[in-house]
Amino acid sequence: MVGRRSVWYGVVIGLAILGMLPACGGDGENSGGGSSQTDAANLDLSNIGNSDLVLSDTSAATDSTDSSSKNDVPDSASPDLNSEMDVATTDSAVTLDVDLPDVDESTDGSIAEPHLDIATTDDVSEPADVAVVPDSENDIGQPVAWPVINEIVCSPVSGEDWIELFILGTGSVLLSDYTLVDAGIDHIPAALPAITVNAGDYVVVWAMDDAPADGSPYVPFKLGKDDSVTLASAEETIDSLSWVDGDAPAGTSYGRYPDGTGGFQTLAPTPGLPNVLLNAPPLTDPFPKDQVLTIQLDMEQSDWNALLADPLAEVYYPATLHYGGITVENVAIRTKGNSSLNSLATGPSHRYSFKIDVNEYVSGQKILGLKKFVLNNGFKDPSLLRETLAYELAREANLPAPRTAFADVTVAGEHLGVYTLVEVVDSDFIDNWFDNNDGDLFKPEPPAGNLGWSGSNAASYPNIGLETNEDTSDYSALINFLNVLNNGPAANYPTVLDITNALTYIAVQTILVNLDSLLGPGHNYYLYEQDGVFSLIPWDTNEAFGNFKCSCSATDLIHFKIDEPTCGAPTTKPLIGKLLANTPYHTQYRGILTDIVDDLFTEAGMNQRIDTYADLIRPYVQKDTAKFFTTAEFEANLTADVVKGQVTTFGLKNFVKQRRAALVAQLSGTSPATNGGKGACLSSGGGGGGGKCPDGICDAAEKQNPNLCPQDCL
Repeated sequence: MVGRRSVWYGVVIGLAILGMLPACGGDGENSGGGSSQTDAANLDLSNIGNSDLVLSDTSAATDSTDSSSKNDVPDSASPDLNSEMDVATTDSAVTLDVDLPDVDESTDGSIAEPHLDIATTDDVSEPADVAVVPDSENDIGQPVAWPVINEIVCSPVSGEDWIELFILGTGSVLLSDYTLVDAGIDHIPAALPAITVNAGDYVVVWAMDDAPADGSPYVPFKLGKDDSVTLASAEETIDSLSWVDGDAPAGTSYGRYPDGTGGFQTLAPTPGLPNVLLNAPPLTDPFPKDQVLTIQLDMEQSDWNALLADPLAEVYYPATLHYGGITVENVAIRTKGNSSLNSLATGPSHRYSFKIDVNEYVSGQKILGLKKFVLNNGFKDPSLLRETLAYELAREANLPAPRTAFADVTVAGEHLGVYTLVEVVDSDFIDNWFDNNDGDLFKPEPPAGNLGWSGSNAASYPNIGLETNEDTSDYSALINFLNVLNNGPAANYPTVLDITNALTYIAVQTILVNLDSLLGPGHNYYLYEQDGVFSLIPWDTNEAFGNFKCSCSATDLIHFKIDEPTCGAPTTKPLIGKLLANTPYHTQYRGILTDIVDDLFTEAGMNQRIDTYADLIRPYVQKDTAKFFTTAEFEANLTADVVKGQVTTFGLKNFVKQRRAALVAQLSGTSPATNGGKGACLSSGGGGGGGKCPDGICDAAEKQNPNLCPQDCL
């Protein structure tokens, strides 16, 4: 028996039927009156001639010996009623539900008159309260995804109307399996392109008269202020949205909040990105964890060109800052960085890291309490998460560490994509973390950044830069600190060093194998002095999770030694070597390590952090055409290693799993925690140079960071 089937077709109908069915204006707004549905009992099909309405058999032939007979049936012949039927007309879309009874083989073969339910396209243009939700798997167990209408703009301030689809479920869908239909029965379903999209993706479909020049998906109709649109597949309505004048006024959109599942309301337009409430509360936290900030810096094209012409100069240029809906004029922007800046300066990419100084041109000017902040570009990190994860773990371990957020960045009209927004270590940062904000803040660099002793003359430490109190400090606190650390007994260390802070710093960097730090070249950290006692503050953690190799093999990095956590011999890093050589301090250090591994660096906890942040930035990563890695590499690196050229980047989840197992083994004594006094890796420390500069040896650390010691790597 052939059952019931609803079949969509774009059709043209004769004048007789046009008189009985409501029409829709061509401008996208409803313009016709009358009933939205036509009852089959009130529709007289006898008025429609053969040229106006055709019933065609779409079922497969059941008799192989007569397979060609259907093609030979003249137009006037009666259709085979033991088959499924399509209705084709010449100007409208009509759906027929046909009840076809079985042929009784024991009788004369006569059949009862079929019953036809006829519905126009208005049947499917009414808004659905809830979109059709397919089963989670198809008949062969594959995951199922499906699109819903997520957002529309019908009165753009500039540009064209658009419809945004959001993909629910799991797996992927072929977009060409679906059509979009404008309101009114005289509109033909518009085909969508044959592209595959994954669950969680956004698809923006432009509603315009002509195809976009860039080949973007579009439908050949516009949207009215009082209108509706339907998403359909070959056999059913999937979703439908209606709106009235006032739902989506100029400059706004109308869509679901939250995406895909929420109710419809007026929104701020976000094509291809998560929907945003129009009247969202004003931003109060400069580093929100639950949203990707939109940061735009407007500047004169001539200034942008000058910055690009000489990025290594790190010269400030004026700009207007738009920061998550807040605008501040007369801010300063410059490039920043080390290896990334040098690499990009000779290439075509403009995706530099930037330092923004809100206070440079207007004294006392701040944004949400910040005088400065940094935008880091994700260089060498396919996941774009390393820096955020490392800083977050440090803060939760009670280290003073910068706050972060994610930002979608545009500079001088050039969309540069997803960045990590990082708090600057300055006087405002010190106010938030320390009781006394009058102390000296230093930023060490190699070679003095290893904190060795070079005498009592401050001029002997030119690479330990003073960041505060430049006009008043005599460096006496720093000299005393270095003298006690290198020459005094361990009992005196607490008079110049916050022991718990220092041991926690070592523990966090060791757990994360963050070797582009004091553990390695001797930089990317700050020293803050409070009443003569120094604390360490981590900085530039983008190389965490084993991304800075220090000549270590992949195995050495995973099994990085917790009791000799240095690139090169621990004796070359007095703060680390001397503390861990002292039994009471070593015992305290082991306790801190154990607490972090047990409470913070758990596989489940870290994986949840990774997934949460990946879900947050994923829509922006997908739209980011300036990023250094592909979207596929971003997705892969959340778990697996990514190999690009000769460089392998650890997958985050795999690294956490393997590193935690190695830490547990070393803490329990089932795996060695030392390396015979040579440091964590047999060939680490940068080879023969041991991190010294200059020594005539271009060691591994200097190769990875060209600015460490340029004279050694000429």
